[in-house]
Amino acid sequence: MSKSHKAVPTRKAQLAKNPLLNKILNQKNTPPADDRTWVPEYQAIAEMLRNGDTERALQRCETLAANYPHERENIPNLCAALLSENRRFQDAIAMWQRIPNWQNKASLQSNIGRTYQLANQLDLAHTHLSIALQLEPNHLDALVNMGVVLQKLERRQEAIENYQKILSINPHYELARFNLATVYQDELDFQAAYQCYEHLLRENPQYTNALANLIFTQHYVVPYQPEVIFERAKRLGQLYVEKSQSLAIKLPAQNAEKPLHIGLVSADLQTHPVGFFVESLLKSQAAQQFTWSAYANSPTFDDLSARLKPVFQNWHHVNTWGDERLIQQIQADGVDILVDLSGLTRGNRIGVFAAQAAPVQINWLGYFGTTGLSTMQAVIADPYCVPPDEENRFVERVWRMPHSRLCLSVPTENVLTNELPALTKGYITFACFQNLPKINDEVLAIWAQIARRLPESRWHFQNLRLGENSQDQEKLATKLCDFGFNMAQVSFRGSVPRAEYFAHHQDIDLILDTFPYCGGTTTSEALWMGVPTLTFAQSGMLARQGEQLLSAAGLPEWVCHHLDDYVERAVYWGQPENWQQLNEIRVNLREKVLQSPLFDAEQFGRDWCDLVREIWRDACGK
Repeated sequence: MSKSHKAVPTRKAQLAKNPLLNKILNQKNTPPADDRTWVPEYQAIAEMLRNGDTERALQRCETLAANYPHERENIPNLCAALLSENRRFQDAIAMWQRIPNWQNKASLQSNIGRTYQLANQLDLAHTHLSIALQLEPNHLDALVNMGVVLQKLERRQEAIENYQKILSINPHYELARFNLATVYQDELDFQAAYQCYEHLLRENPQYTNALANLIFTQHYVVPYQPEVIFERAKRLGQLYVEKSQSLAIKLPAQNAEKPLHIGLVSADLQTHPVGFFVESLLKSQAAQQFTWSAYANSPTFDDLSARLKPVFQNWHHVNTWGDERLIQQIQADGVDILVDLSGLTRGNRIGVFAAQAAPVQINWLGYFGTTGLSTMQAVIADPYCVPPDEENRFVERVWRMPHSRLCLSVPTENVLTNELPALTKGYITFACFQNLPKINDEVLAIWAQIARRLPESRWHFQNLRLGENSQDQEKLATKLCDFGFNMAQVSFRGSVPRAEYFAHHQDIDLILDTFPYCGGTTTSEALWMGVPTLTFAQSGMLARQGEQLLSAAGLPEWVCHHLDDYVERAVYWGQPENWQQLNEIRVNLREKVLQSPLFDAEQFGRDWCDLVREIWRDACGK
């Protein structure tokens, strides 16, 4: 898998929450002062922080610092923290290092270490945090920041011990337990992560981040329970709407046939699966009938962003904006329909949608379930991923595209397809390119059955975490050995450039899908490379994703509804007498899928725009 090619991630550890800023936000009174005339402005900046507007807060703070140059600690400390939040990392560090005696202050060493962590300079981060902990071994903020660094360095067992130390000092430290849960997720110990989130929610039932992560974690857990996920998502949506009531706005009456202005809110308008899928819509002729605005909740702007940007009348980087400011901008831009491309995934702006920032709001693409928001009018689905008897698992009204809710932009890499490798190698090669958390024990047990019945088969695993000598590769290898795989017939590959990732498909005969968390982008890209995926469909939008993609590609016969059938079909294709038939499918597959709804951007664009107009008319009562 290429470095930038990531499936939808869970929310990560809450590392970006600046402990200094949290203290400022929680201050009940002014900082200790005698005749400090700067205190009212300091408090005004703190109020801006409470509203999440770090960019404007920094502008005010820099002015404050210029007006009070003699104040050498409180104001510079706040200003440096805001510089860090606004990703001006070197400026932040330089300002902290101008504070008198900074070298001997654990809190400043911790802040500097945290900033180096945000800048992904992990060795320097570790150095400064180590100094902070030498100065104050039980400095909780420094311990939290050190835990973050250890996670990034993949020293996960040390990170676990670090967070457990914090909880032994203060069992109610929410951030430490939340981060501990994320380490357990990285370790694929979903039960332990689940217990951490449940503990947090018992202590604080309104802890939305913990509830969101608990919901996301459940998508990886067997048995898959979409009904339980729905009930929790509905509760989460209620909490978000309650929190956003102060931001809610009055919306004017609307004209059913007016030219529409569409806003997209996403952290993934870049080289990311969401970017690859949304590009096909935006580049279609049909999309030109609308005016578009982008609200990019990420500082990243890469080659794919550059390809997308010309479509938009407005492109705003909003990752440093609070909800109130973002809502005001959406209003000022005149957005009619606001589309959420994130759902409960990392980088979402669900608080904005909870406040009903636009007359009509739609959940599409980046998530695979309900947002739980009563303020989200629609979710875009298709005939496969949400059958009629599963509509009751959505708070939003379900609207269906005629063929597929997803359409991948055709890759720009010039990588050719080839004939079936098994014909020349003499054995079949199964592969999985999906993220490691999707490869659960139930999946491995089924694959082990196939491997036993096809003892000459080869098995290839490739994703971001399976690089050479990585802990994750070693752990997966141990687990595969325990399940009875012949490790001489197993290969691993980590992150590679995108073209090389596609070229690796030339050595693969067949993809076996994971379950209940099915493939999405990897399945679509494999089809483009002529490699079909065998999928097992279960109840729920996510668990039907393989069925949806293969049906849209014109390959419904590759969808299994029982695990016995999944095993038998894999064994069938693994037998030499069936390889010529598999080769005939392979050599024609790219041409076939490029003409299908999975890649036909013009047809998809017409269908999407027609559906969105229908949703708008319905909202207008027409």
